[in-house]
Amino acid sequence: MLSFLYKKKLVFLFFLFWAILLGIKPNLGYAGFIDSKKGFIEEREKYLEKIERFFQDKKVVAYLNKMGMDKEIIWERIKNLDNEKLREIAWRCDMLKVGGNSGVIIVILVLLLLIFVVLYFTNYTIKIEPRNAVPRRY
Repeated sequence: MLSFLYKKKLVFLFFLFWAILLGIKPNLGYAGFIDSKKGFIEEREKYLEKIERFFQDKKVVAYLNKMGMDKEIIWERIKNLDNEKLREIAWRCDMLKVGGNSGVIIVILVLLLLIFVVLYFTNYTIKIEPRNAVPRRY
């Protein structure tokens, strides 16, 4: 009985520690006025930077070469687009992940961790034995 309460106390302290640690982060969201032209220029530069990072990938360059398209011509056309189109292209470039989606792996790991925590606190034991085990006689 006491060991079960001790386990609860440790879990409570663990979550308390993480709650305090995550709650200490500084607040950097200050409100203020900004010149609209400056905001649009910074936004446009941010979008162009995202698109440029996408076009620097080796797989994208290889695909463009395979399709017979020149990177410089495409880049000049992209620079002439308005902010709305740039935002859409940057968003689509962010959605295309070359390495795949790592979110699925994180969800699976969290579910496994949750299962292990539940099994640990219910004192559930798993016995692993061979299927065709012959009992030993001493």
